[in-house]
Amino acid sequence: MTEKSFLSRTAIAQSPSVQVLFLFTVPITVAILLWTHQWLLDGYKLNCNPIYYFLFAVQDRAGAVGMLVVLLLGLLTPASGRIREIVRWVGDNPLKVGGAATLLLILGALFVYRNHPLSMDEYTAYFQGQIFAGGHLTGTWPKAQMDWLIPPGFQDGFINVSHVTGRTISGYWPSFSLLLAPFAMIGAPWACNPLITGLTLLTIHRLALEIFEDTEAAGMALLLTAASPVIFAYGISYYAMSAHMLANSVYALLLLRPTPRRAVLAGLVGSVALTLHNPVPHILFCLPWLVWLITQPRGITLLLAACIGYLPLCAILGLGWHWFSGQVIHEGLNGARVLIKMTGNQQNVALIFHFPTLRVLDLRVVDLAKLWTWAVPGLLILAGVGAWRWRRTPICLLLTASALTTFVGYLFFPFDQGHG
Repeated sequence: MTEKSFLSRTAIAQSPSVQVLFLFTVPITVAILLWTHQWLLDGYKLNCNPIYYFLFAVQDRAGAVGMLVVLLLGLLTPASGRIREIVRWVGDNPLKVGGAATLLLILGALFVYRNHPLSMDEYTAYFQGQIFAGGHLTGTWPKAQMDWLIPPGFQDGFINVSHVTGRTISGYWPSFSLLLAPFAMIGAPWACNPLITGLTLLTIHRLALEIFEDTEAAGMALLLTAASPVIFAYGISYYAMSAHMLANSVYALLLLRPTPRRAVLAGLVGSVALTLHNPVPHILFCLPWLVWLITQPRGITLLLAACIGYLPLCAILGLGWHWFSGQVIHEGLNGARVLIKMTGNQQNVALIFHFPTLRVLDLRVVDLAKLWTWAVPGLLILAGVGAWRWRRTPICLLLTASALTTFVGYLFFPFDQGHG
């Protein structure tokens, strides 16, 4: 077979739509590769976290190279009618695919990630999960060794501490640690995120099946999710983001056909999402859905039902935990020192959000580049095309709105994403 005849029989040559996707994906990936290379040549001169610079300049550069290799293999892959059969089989067998993915992620957690909470975001959740598993709300460490065990720069930020009593507690909201706790009790905290990710795949499949009423579409949604490297990376880690994706997916699934009962359940799931580690991701995701609920028949009733669902856990795990965690910092201090601490905390909250700057916009463009390299090749383009094609479908429009509110919302968040 000649080179010309072989290329004419490849999958890309047989599909004009895939050709267009390929022509867009390759230049964008090459541009990101050159961008990361320029960062590497310039060295660390940016006003961002050093690890954020390193991960983009080095590891995301490798990701862009890997994506180009995948695209090249796609260019050389012969056309086959079996692709639709595979997609249909996946759509018909989500439990098998989800189960296999869970087992693979467990192996990844143990032998790739080595069951190690690397970043402080992970360690803080793991630490509090161990405390919950022991049947306690706080840990107790020797007061004299507190600064040795927890570096002062991490105190009262990631982990709140009392130098008076030696008590320690997570500075983050506790729902993800509560999810970790039963796994920690049986000595298998590494199984938590793989199981959550497997459930997420099943939820994505069901969500797509409900929206499109087509098995192939549901199978494709499952495959595109499972094949994205970011799903695997978070699925073997101790980050809370896998739980965020599961909670928000279940939230959307419950509100596909809203009734007061389903709205209450959605609010309950949403309250878990709000208190996983911080409330911002779910707030930005749920805003379009709550506005949409008001426009539905009996909209006020539906909105009140959702609020009823949100209320109990938000009061206990949100406001209650925030108050209790703050008390650990302040216990044993006199009134003047408490006032100083509280004033400092209020100033820190005020610094969390402010109007966008050029620096923040640059960081968010980098975040989009990272999103591109950690997804299936061309997935963002497919998502954009799908959002436009199904723009008259309310649920697809709501999912698109959630993506936009999330991106715009983080323009008001002045920090880079660190290890994320």
